[in-house]
Amino acid sequence: MGQEPMRDPASQVGQEAILERYIERPSRLHDWFERRIRQAPWWCISLLVHIIALLALWSWPAKTAAEHEVFIIDGGLIPYDPPEPEPPKPPVLPPDPPPLPPDFKIKDVQETLVAGGGDPTEPEPVKDPEPPIGSPEGRPDEPVLDSRLALIAIEFEPIHTRPQDGLGFRRGKLRDAIERRGRWPGPGDGPGTDIVTVVPPLIAALNWLKRAQEPNGSWNARKWDATSSYDVGMTGLALLAFQGAGFTHTKGTYRDTVYRALNWLGTNQRDNGSFQFETFYEQGIATMAVCEAYGLTKDPRLRPMAQRAVSFIVGVQPEHGGFRYGGAVPLGEGDMSVTGWQVMALKSALLAQLTVPDEAIERCRTFLKNSLREYGASAYIVNDKAPGSLAISSIGLLCRIFLNDAHAYDAEIGQGVQYLTSKETPDLNPAPGGASKQLVADIYYTYYSSLAMFLFAGEGSEHWRAWRTMYRAPLIAAQVHDEADARGRFVKGSWDPAKHRWGDRGGRVYATAMGALCLEAPFRFLPTSQPKQ
Repeated sequence: MGQEPMRDPASQVGQEAILERYIERPSRLHDWFERRIRQAPWWCISLLVHIIALLALWSWPAKTAAEHEVFIIDGGLIPYDPPEPEPPKPPVLPPDPPPLPPDFKIKDVQETLVAGGGDPTEPEPVKDPEPPIGSPEGRPDEPVLDSRLALIAIEFEPIHTRPQDGLGFRRGKLRDAIERRGRWPGPGDGPGTDIVTVVPPLIAALNWLKRAQEPNGSWNARKWDATSSYDVGMTGLALLAFQGAGFTHTKGTYRDTVYRALNWLGTNQRDNGSFQFETFYEQGIATMAVCEAYGLTKDPRLRPMAQRAVSFIVGVQPEHGGFRYGGAVPLGEGDMSVTGWQVMALKSALLAQLTVPDEAIERCRTFLKNSLREYGASAYIVNDKAPGSLAISSIGLLCRIFLNDAHAYDAEIGQGVQYLTSKETPDLNPAPGGASKQLVADIYYTYYSSLAMFLFAGEGSEHWRAWRTMYRAPLIAAQVHDEADARGRFVKGSWDPAKHRWGDRGGRVYATAMGALCLEAPFRFLPTSQPKQ
């Protein structure tokens, strides 16, 4: 065995000095506290713990009641502090409209025009006591139209109405007719008049939409043969269809359907006012629907949701006024189709007496100016030099009618009406389905053109009678009258998306809501002009 090497005492002392630095010495203050805590009674320790806990809670960040407010249509704006009220009981609804006669077949409904049309017992629209703003003599000369577009010149003068007359003027009568509570048919409601012709197919369409509603209150287009759900847009379109026939969440057979749809939109609206849309189409459609719902009912619970939606559109609107699928776009890239829904949403907000800044309307006017093409047509994209489709030109026409308060668009509206008429019925002798064969086949075109033509001329005009003859009978004939499709789904009263342009995108919900809106064209708004005597 080897001997253990001798250790140098000096070296050993140096190593111990180094280790000394890593040895923790007890603190006198620490020892003092430890002794006092051991000697303290239990209640002192408890008191100290509670004081620390209270200080922590006092400094914890808290939200105000306003930050906790959430729009829920069946409970209003529920503040954070007070206890939540008990949920209201479901409304007791009247029964559904009676079924159609057993021998009734939608495809057999045809229209026979009656001279004059309308109901002679219906009150005349209220006119302002002031004389019309401007006069035909004071208007600038209208641009000379190409000879191919020359029509018999008809001068029109505006109908001045109060803002509240812009919504619901005839919808109540239509709702009563659908529910059989009113006099239907009655004096003046002979074959061919608007109300008698549209009531049976509207009953079928609204009943189908009611059955297609999701349990959460929305409509899902993907479940009905669309490429995506588009639930915000489809819910907005369905709401417009019910409201166009006078049904709201407070009145009518379908009020529970409307009630749940509005509640779903309210719970799917972000704090900034936007709905959770897939495309900006849906923001405009849903905004139009909730503004119209507020305008028709004045329910104070709806006003915040509607105003926030309008403010969102205004807030993102560019100076040139143009939008596309994702929202605002650079100058020249605005899309007439997407932007048109935003213009209609802002107009609905004005009719409902919500706040719309003047500069928002001026931006819309800038867009309309940039998209105007010769003969009153409109471009699809502002940068496109050529006019867009007939549907696109119909959108431009309707937007100009909506924003024609100061007669800024009189000449352009006249040209736009002549442009569309020349394509379909230049001599006001209507061809079934329209000369272009796009009416009904393109239900988007049908919707915009029917609404624009009625608003331009009114029920008694030759223009409206000719236009409704072209689209209404073929549209009613195209409505599905079979109970079920090949997959066993209930489809009676709907429109087959495969037979309509863009039906593959929006599916059966889109086609049916738009079909109902086309039938409701003479009931949604008052006409803005009438043939001059």
